[in-house]
Amino acid sequence: PTSAGPLSTITIQHEMKEEKKSFLTNNILGGILKMVLRKPMMLVILLASGLGAYFLSGFLRIPGLRTEIRRLEEQNLELKQQIDRLEVQVDRFSVKVNELGVEVTRLENETEVLSTINDNLNETVVEYVTQNYIFNNGLTIYTDLNVLLNETFLTLDGTIDELEGTVREYSDENNRLNGTVINLSYRVETLNGINANLSESIVQLNTDVEVLTNKTEELSVLRDDLNASVLQLEEEVTSIANSNDRLEALNENLGTIVGFINGTSLAIDDNMDTFLDSVANQITIGQTMALGSLQSLYSQQISDWNCDFREYFLSYDFVTNRDAPIGANYYPEVIGYITNEIIKEFCLDDDNFDLYLQKEENKTSDTISYNDIVQAVNRYTTLAFGYYFTSNETRVDISIWAEAKFKCENLPFGYKYVYQ
Repeated sequence: PTSAGPLSTITIQHEMKEEKKSFLTNNILGGILKMVLRKPMMLVILLASGLGAYFLSGFLRIPGLRTEIRRLEEQNLELKQQIDRLEVQVDRFSVKVNELGVEVTRLENETEVLSTINDNLNETVVEYVTQNYIFNNGLTIYTDLNVLLNETFLTLDGTIDELEGTVREYSDENNRLNGTVINLSYRVETLNGINANLSESIVQLNTDVEVLTNKTEELSVLRDDLNASVLQLEEEVTSIANSNDRLEALNENLGTIVGFINGTSLAIDDNMDTFLDSVANQITIGQTMALGSLQSLYSQQISDWNCDFREYFLSYDFVTNRDAPIGANYYPEVIGYITNEIIKEFCLDDDNFDLYLQKEENKTSDTISYNDIVQAVNRYTTLAFGYYFTSNETRVDISIWAEAKFKCENLPFGYKYVYQ
């Protein structure tokens, strides 16, 4: 290793001498060949000179020179290999130095970001102390409102009792009207036998058609108003669901902040517990209101569906005679309408509805009538709504509705209503 410098220098000088020797030899031999070709006598002189030089070179040759040259060349090759390895090591260390420089820069940036976050957290702690005071005052207000709501619930219970009595009265009245309808049917048969009054009956029927047309227009206006109400309720449900998500996100953030505050101060534990209880209570109230709005929305949508159903099939015979079978020809169209307008709207299954018709209503496509299908839809959706909202044993838990953002299509598998 100590002789690496001189050996490298000697080898390079040797290569340069070899190159010069080759250059001179090529030029000199080229000139001599030209001269020999022109003058044959020069060939003899050159041969003699070459033979003399050959024999003379044996006397002038240095003993061991070639061996020394080969040894030096081998050392030079080994030095070149060592230089190549060192260059690879230098490149690798350069890459490592660059990577360390990038990592140092990244850590400096993260330090600045963490410092900023720490400052923001300090400001947030001050803000939440203020908010805690505000929420404590709000809790008192909500307590008073809760008392008012309890009183309102008592009033509503009385109203419900009155409404139930009214329903019973209307049921009796409906039975009386059914008897009147039977009597009117007999009168219609009698009138059909009187040919002299056909002209007047036709005029009367035309008048009735005009009245029904006006009623249809009024019902269309009412339907548009109800659709507008449905859209408004949908917007309210969406707004409440968004508020619920925001409160849940706030609750999670508060959990993180509570951990931080617990590590810095124990003086505000009682206030923070009260604050968290208030937030949790607000989330529960929001979820309850959202579920109630969804139930009202569904009830509103199902309340007048039979009006649209009647209008859609108004020209069909089974609407005129509503106790007559719909018939196998029209049954697929009727079921298709109910599937699109009712079954899918409330995340129900059309095959399951067919099963309900067969098992509960004991009806098939050949025997079911207009009145049968209307009553079956009402009973089936009542069972579904009971499962979704009101039955304590089978209802979908409000937490499941919250995770589904109060949309039945988002309910997990196994939570949608299925008649069994």
